[in-house]
Amino acid sequence: MSSATPSDGELYFDASQYTLGRIHSCLPATVVAFSPPSTVTVQPALAIRRRVPDSDELVAEAMPQFHNLPVIWPKHYTGTLDVGDYVTLVVADRSLDEWKATGARINVPQDVRRFNLTDAYVLPGGRPPSRPLPATAWAEGATVLESPDLRLGSSLATDPVVLLSKLTAQLSELKLWLDGHIHTDPVSGVTSAPTVPSPSIGDLGATKVKGE
Repeated sequence: MSSATPSDGELYFDASQYTLGRIHSCLPATVVAFSPPSTVTVQPALAIRRRVPDSDELVAEAMPQFHNLPVIWPKHYTGTLDVGDYVTLVVADRSLDEWKATGARINVPQDVRRFNLTDAYVLPGGRPPSRPLPATAWAEGATVLESPDLRLGSSLATDPVVLLSKLTAQLSELKLWLDGHIHTDPVSGVTSAPTVPSPSIGDLGATKVKGE
């Protein structure tokens, strides 16, 4: 309060600020623990400033960790989250209990709580500009998927994808051997290399997808 006897306007302002201070909608956070494939424990990155009643002093307090929050992966994509990864904490404006339990298209919240941090879910990503992505994580004009184990089609994929550079190297060695191979004609008995060289190696690479 700005005075010992606040005006109505000051009271309304302080009340509105108190109410807004209790509303949470979206916060940056970091991963504390990941439980595959879709729950996570996070630490919000922003502290809360509370006013000490006796001294009117503002004191910063770290927000508590939040456990077993659902991770919202994009459709047809899942990944892994490491400790310390940046994520975005999104707080629903109503209770998510029924939605978590049923996954139904329409759910009726039985608890009337609003903007409660227990009703948060997590979106991967949310890196601050002061911590840019490493050079290997992006390329201009490209979509980069960086992972030590990248699977296409489904999680059951086990057949390794052939890389163009390795395939071309193997085919080039095979062509060189075929073109220089000495054989004996069964009719004339003449020994010589093939008179017709083996076919040249064409362009086998995809135009859009690249790997390593």
